[in-house]
Amino acid sequence: MDKIFAPIIIPTLNRYEHFKRCLESLERCTYADQTDVYVGLDYPPSDKYVEGWKKIDAYLVEKEKNNGFKRLYVKRRNHNYGVGNDNSNGSALMKEVKEVSNCYIFTEDDNEFSPDFLSYCNWGLSFIKKDDRFLAVCGYNLIDTPNLLNNVYIYNHAYCAWGVASWFNRRKKIDDLFDLDKIKHIVDNYSLVDLFNNRVFLASSILMMIKKKHILGDTILQILPENEKWCVFPKMSMVRNYGHDGSGLHGGTQESYQRQINLPIDESTVFEPHIEGDLFTPEIAEAYKAKYGKKSFVYRLRCMGRFLVYKLTGIIIVLERPKWLKRKKK
Repeated sequence: MDKIFAPIIIPTLNRYEHFKRCLESLERCTYADQTDVYVGLDYPPSDKYVEGWKKIDAYLVEKEKNNGFKRLYVKRRNHNYGVGNDNSNGSALMKEVKEVSNCYIFTEDDNEFSPDFLSYCNWGLSFIKKDDRFLAVCGYNLIDTPNLLNNVYIYNHAYCAWGVASWFNRRKKIDDLFDLDKIKHIVDNYSLVDLFNNRVFLASSILMMIKKKHILGDTILQILPENEKWCVFPKMSMVRNYGHDGSGLHGGTQESYQRQINLPIDESTVFEPHIEGDLFTPEIAEAYKAKYGKKSFVYRLRCMGRFLVYKLTGIIIVLERPKWLKRKKK
């Protein structure tokens, strides 16, 4: 396979501890010294973001002088670009890197990586290069795979942006959907039966995007046909996510935060693919459905009720979960 050293893209704003942990974990990766890193430091939209923004800026001033990467480029924004739109800080950074590279590794600032993460991503880029079915190489393991013979697997119904590598020519499938009007038009043609039976979480996420006027990349990827979004995943996760502490846009819960920060991740220094058979097996599909497809009838009914109201009236109802449905805290 061709030797690839894809540039890394990291948008950030004010989460100093998260960003520092993320950047320094990447700096410890094998091949960091052969990798360019592009950081987009957004401008604070209000006073509450200024303190963290100043700390990141000061930290980057020092890192620009001395770091373990091939090159560190910092793009400091002179106004707030925001998130979740075609002109966001992350999107602008993607466009800038596209001018100098045909592939990339993207991460938000709240991830921590295994030492072999870059080795894995660059191997994966070579692996998917000539097969257009593949959209990306994801660093997070979505499911429990203790009995898997291979140390990687393929699934065509999932995507995780917690550290992801891809080729820019695959981005068109995503970019074409980065428009709320297009998304509304597509979902108008969805069958309620299909959403209720197979894609109820998608229906809920679509309503949230439309309500907040904020596009979620993970959600729009679920809109793509299954044969257009194959992704590669590692058997053992190479990413630990700290974003469920409530500091980010999408928040999280104490339970999900603790689960993520205690997640074991690969400690290898170089990724060596171990492939004995088919990378896409029925066991993978069943394991994914077992973890993410278990939604109660009541949950499905509530989601579909909200979605039906939206389709008939254009109104999005925001409902609190009833107390008897809420998970009890231990």
